[in-house]
Amino acid sequence: MAWNCRGLARPKAIRNLRANIRKYNPDVIFLSETLVSDERTISIVNSLGFHLFVHYPAVGKKGGLLLLWRPGVEIEPVNININAISVLVYSDPTHQPWMITYVYAPAQWNNKAGFWRHLDSLYQAFPGPWICLGDFNDLIDQNEKSGGKPIYYNPNKGLKALMDRNGLIDIGYMGPKFTWTNNRQGQALIRERLDRAIANQEWRLLFSDATLQHLASSASDHHPILLYTTANIRQAPSFKFEEFWTREPLSHQIISEAWSKHHFGNPSYILCKKIKSTKEALKVWNKEHFGRINHNIHQLESELLEVQEANMTPSNQEKERFLQHRIHKQREYEEILWKQKSRLTWLTLTDLNTKFYHLTTTIRRRRNAIESIKLAPGIWSMDSTVIETSFINHFKSIYTSSNPNVPEQLDNLFEKQVSDIENESLNAIPVEEEILEALKQIPSNKAPGPDGMTALFYKHYWSIVKQDVILAVQNFFISGKLLKQINHTNIALIPKTNCPNHPSQYRPISLTNVSYKIITKIMANRLKILLPKIISPLQTAFVPAFKNFWWGFSKDKTHNLTLKSWKSICQPKNTGGLGIRLMEKMNQAMLAKTGWELSEPINSLWKSMLTAKYLKNNTFWEASQKATDSSMWKGILKSQELLIKGRCFQVYNGESVNIWLDPWIPTLINFKPKPLQGMELEFPNLTVSDLIINNSRIWDVPKMQYLFDHQSILEIQKIPLPLRAYEQDKVVWVLNHNGKYSVKTAYQATIQDQVPHQQHSSMTLFKPMWSLKIHDRHKLLLWKLLWNILPTRTRIGEVITNQETEECVFCSYEKETLVHLFVECPFNRILWQQSSWPLNFANLPIDSISDWIKMIIYPDRELRLKNEERHHFQLFAVIMLDFIWRKRNDVIHNHSSLSIEEASFQIKSTYEDYKDAWKKKVDQQSKEENWHPPPLNYQSYSFDAAVREQFSVVSAIKRNHSGDILGILTEKVQTTIPLIAEAKAALLAANMASNQDLAIIEGDSQSIISSIESPDISTFWNISTIIKDIQHLSNLHQNWKFAKIHRSQNRCAHSVAQWAATNLVFGSIPIDNIPSWFLYIDSEKDPPQTL
Repeated sequence: MAWNCRGLARPKAIRNLRANIRKYNPDVIFLSETLVSDERTISIVNSLGFHLFVHYPAVGKKGGLLLLWRPGVEIEPVNININAISVLVYSDPTHQPWMITYVYAPAQWNNKAGFWRHLDSLYQAFPGPWICLGDFNDLIDQNEKSGGKPIYYNPNKGLKALMDRNGLIDIGYMGPKFTWTNNRQGQALIRERLDRAIANQEWRLLFSDATLQHLASSASDHHPILLYTTANIRQAPSFKFEEFWTREPLSHQIISEAWSKHHFGNPSYILCKKIKSTKEALKVWNKEHFGRINHNIHQLESELLEVQEANMTPSNQEKERFLQHRIHKQREYEEILWKQKSRLTWLTLTDLNTKFYHLTTTIRRRRNAIESIKLAPGIWSMDSTVIETSFINHFKSIYTSSNPNVPEQLDNLFEKQVSDIENESLNAIPVEEEILEALKQIPSNKAPGPDGMTALFYKHYWSIVKQDVILAVQNFFISGKLLKQINHTNIALIPKTNCPNHPSQYRPISLTNVSYKIITKIMANRLKILLPKIISPLQTAFVPAFKNFWWGFSKDKTHNLTLKSWKSICQPKNTGGLGIRLMEKMNQAMLAKTGWELSEPINSLWKSMLTAKYLKNNTFWEASQKATDSSMWKGILKSQELLIKGRCFQVYNGESVNIWLDPWIPTLINFKPKPLQGMELEFPNLTVSDLIINNSRIWDVPKMQYLFDHQSILEIQKIPLPLRAYEQDKVVWVLNHNGKYSVKTAYQATIQDQVPHQQHSSMTLFKPMWSLKIHDRHKLLLWKLLWNILPTRTRIGEVITNQETEECVFCSYEKETLVHLFVECPFNRILWQQSSWPLNFANLPIDSISDWIKMIIYPDRELRLKNEERHHFQLFAVIMLDFIWRKRNDVIHNHSSLSIEEASFQIKSTYEDYKDAWKKKVDQQSKEENWHPPPLNYQSYSFDAAVREQFSVVSAIKRNHSGDILGILTEKVQTTIPLIAEAKAALLAANMASNQDLAIIEGDSQSIISSIESPDISTFWNISTIIKDIQHLSNLHQNWKFAKIHRSQNRCAHSVAQWAATNLVFGSIPIDNIPSWFLYIDSEKDPPQTL
């Protein structure tokens, strides 16, 4: 307990202190402003029953510090002065000494600088867990003060600066918000939070459940504060699927075995039983295979140390490598575990370290923990039963219905908005693709429901669980009933304020099972289409609110100064906008989906009714508007203009596609060929099948030369023809890679015509800028710089005539333009000179800010930096830009100051943090390694493609189990699309292996391998005909295998394709004709002396 008692000799203070000792039984007490002599101090200590103490005597009638502790608490004082007592604690816990500094900060500002320096030196001198507790006589922000004048905040001085410099954390509190009052009346009353506890990361991790309570005060203007290093006993944690389990290949076997157990009942019940069986299996596997990760690491490190201290025999070296690998894997699991528990979503690609995530988790849990509750004014309880009852009673009173009487006459008050046809589409039984799409929209590691399974479990093991999930979801839409276990929900209470003390200050949220989320996500996705119809056009309040985010309003309700128009912000990112979607265009894209489904061969009641009423003997594409048509039907017909931008036939046999009337050439603007003069009139009924030589399944080029212009022929030849007509010609939506209509791609088509033709000078920089591996906030800063919309003094002066000054805030020499602020200003240049890249800006060709950003995007090209330096330089450069801009604002608005040394230190520290954060991806990409030969009796067929401007070349390499090259095949193909070229290369390898029963066909394209292995899932429409050819060959050879390999393992096929494309060599190539140095570039095998 810590208390500024304002005179310990006062009977009132002694009584208050004794009452708190009886009530809370603290082990350690710190008292400041005791105002008593040495003799009086000893007398008071004896009367309190504490015999162990240290003190700093009062000077006259000022100051005085006293620290008392009970026997059994092992404390060693290490530093005592007029403002602080620092001690080492050895007894709690016994394995980890830690330091606590009890403080009484000076009240006068001129004495505080030395006090803050003292705390800085303590932090630097002690490397372990450390906490400061007491009266700091300072505030962090305005929220910690009520009444009186606003506080003056200096970012370089005071408590906030101390915490920022050293990474200290305020551990929060429970109880009254303020700890000091001036005890005056009315408007003269001032209250502040002067007493607190701050700790470093190590202490916060050591005492993750520690809490601070503000006690009642009746004998001083300060409240006593009580620190609990331990918390109430909590229930054992419930099961939760852990992300690091997915890294173990054995997990598939564990889950597959548990999931395959037979259960009887309806599909929803079977799903719940299988989840339960899988949970039990995972618990056992986790305990046996992983145990306690932290304990495992310590044990492995002890074994490693023992091995490294012994003689380095071959067996010990092998054991050392094994243990090092095990430790690395365990640490990787630990990082993934704590990242998942920290619930961080902004750090999407990389992780910092385990301590960072552990600390984040600790702070989050501490913030969400409910240790006490305020029952009435001045009455608090820490009893868990009392707390639970209070919450239940509070939310019962809110959510219990009063069962009001609703008159029956109100049933028809509102006109029905959803038609029976639309209602049928809302209740349609979902297919696998829709269910899987809904699952993909659920974040992988969000807090799970009562069954403990996250969305990651379902996504990662979809091939195992999909059948039962699909049946359970479909069962709900068929029966309309939801199993009780699926509907079970965990209620989480989220604090609305920093230190809540009443149930009304918590917001309940439901944590539902993933199976429940899939069902609701499907329903929400379907309902989106009808929202424009359900929501009145007059209900547009949300649109101005979105705009206000960017522009805001002044007090007289007029817009503030804006430097960018709403229309330009709604442009695609690659063309200089932010990709914000226009509601009008989104409505068009959603309405067009109905038109698309009307034109598709799908049987449904709503389609039959619309066809009978509006189409009769016409197709959707032949229909035209009539004056008597409903507004809905007119809107659907209007979508034809949009749909023709992406509607195209995919050719299989070509018998149903008219070459003049139907769209069928996906790479031409209107998807139709340009005829030679009069050909469309002379041969009006020709179909695409008339252009195919059936025996060889190739295009009849002489016939096409008689009908079409040269460009049309070239584009037709790029269409891959299947070796067999596996199915009828079908219509696809070519704007989406899977050939299915999507609102997203349709929206992009609607705004395509609105993309400005007049190119901004920096237009080519937007696309690579958004692709940079930097924080999104930094990308937005670069975007503003490229558009010159940062409100510099010069930029504001262009639109406001009464601008006081346009001088740079740092140097006061030149006008504050973007180029001056971020390139020419001496402040900026000195900071760069002290960096790892001391650029000489005077020698760089920078005439505009876009020139400088171009150098940041392409430092290897513009600044001749090494490729491995590229990302580090980009990180540092954007951090420098961000720091300069924030510091400039700080100087203007807060009148702050900062030395070059401090600025350089802050920039470098931030850079190191970001660099560590991007050091390793959570989902690590496979590392480079050599190619491995196939098993005995197998032959491998590696494939790759080299794409050129007018054509592509594909290659296939045949090798045996010894790694010897048995054959090389190349082929020229008429495509410049990389994905089609890769598919053609896979087909070449399959044809090469057609006489081999034991074959492994391998390539570095995950898209191609996945498409071959999953024939039921349409992934890429433009290669589906090629994939069907490969699958046909695969069906004839049941022992064929397809494998995805790393690019480094496919260098031989890659090099051959590149060589053949350069030298225009095609067909079966003798090994002697190929440069020997790259034939074995991807394997451990040495090239032979002679080939």
